[in-house]
Amino acid sequence: MSDINYFNSNYLIRLKDFILNSIAESDKINLLNNWLDKVSFILEIDPRLNCFVVMDNTFHDIYLDKILNDILVLFERIYQVSLPTISAVIIVKDEERCIYRCIESILDYVDEIVIVDTGSTDSTMDIINSIVSDKIKTYSTPWENDFSHARNFAKRKAKKDWLMFIDADEYLDGKGDYNEVKEILLILQFLSIKNEMVICPFISNHNGYNVTTVRRFFLNNTDINYFGLVHEEPRINNTKPYYISVNITFIHDGYMHEIVKNKRKTDRNLSLLSKMMLLEPNNLRWKYFYYRDGIEVIDLLNAEVGIKSSLILNEQYDFSKSNIREDEFTFALLDLLAKNNLRQSKFDDVDIITDIMNCFLPENSNSYYYKCLINIVELKSKYKELLDKTILYRERNIDPQY
Repeated sequence: MSDINYFNSNYLIRLKDFILNSIAESDKINLLNNWLDKVSFILEIDPRLNCFVVMDNTFHDIYLDKILNDILVLFERIYQVSLPTISAVIIVKDEERCIYRCIESILDYVDEIVIVDTGSTDSTMDIINSIVSDKIKTYSTPWENDFSHARNFAKRKAKKDWLMFIDADEYLDGKGDYNEVKEILLILQFLSIKNEMVICPFISNHNGYNVTTVRRFFLNNTDINYFGLVHEEPRINNTKPYYISVNITFIHDGYMHEIVKNKRKTDRNLSLLSKMMLLEPNNLRWKYFYYRDGIEVIDLLNAEVGIKSSLILNEQYDFSKSNIREDEFTFALLDLLAKNNLRQSKFDDVDIITDIMNCFLPENSNSYYYKCLINIVELKSKYKELLDKTILYRERNIDPQY
């Protein structure tokens, strides 16, 4: 049995139900409740790990003692091991607006802060140097239009057990317990897949779009490195590591409109993403980020055609769930397509797209929202039509009627 079972809440809850229905030993219930509480920080587990998880609805008494003993051993091992150390990594260039906030938010939670400057011309480095802490290590490397190059350079400089990559326009939403992040990483490093695993924080964007699958933590001294010129991702031997999303919150404001405009992120990102799409033309990741980052500048019709051609399997057939590629970014691209068609007032197409989105994620809030918007627009249109008819009627029937 894979140890990932013991970190999967669905498996553990079914195990608890089995125990409650079969025995009345409170010590076993208490053990399982304590473990469930211990791993409650896990928000999501890579779907690829489901193949290791026992998903049937029955448990056998013969395995129960082994399962509970394994959990007990995990508890004992966790309490016998010291908390791991963390190297926070920040890549900077002209970040005077936010770098102090970022550093201040993590200073008490980590053991080392590796900062790599790629050519700042503002007061970024002066601000960093004004912070008195022997945890902070600064380096510089020329900007080569490649975020992975900078991240991997920084990785080689980090000395602690775990790497935590945080952007300068983000900050850790800590709860005051300075060991909280380390305690989460301590538990996860008992997984057998620890060297091929990345951890994703909960990223809260100021535009209200929250993300749980951005890979930011992994063990140092592994074969994991970053890949991609922009919107880069960790890879291990050119494959994606397993991911686990956890309840560690980063707040991000770098894509607020006025900040995007000031930093010219859009033009830069689209240029780099175009190169990535040429390098990996079948990877939906780069197409999603290209059309997401360019949503305000790419012609709506061109974007619609581009997104559809990325998703559709056979252009001879209708756009339907059975005729689109299924991928980590399929739902996100469908969401972009729905937004695009809304802006073009193609409401019938939006209705089809949202139905497909519901097939992938039943009753998702985005689909419901878009359908509500369409209903509101249609109701307003009918209201205006009725109002126009009433005005015309009044003009034709000006005399009083009794």
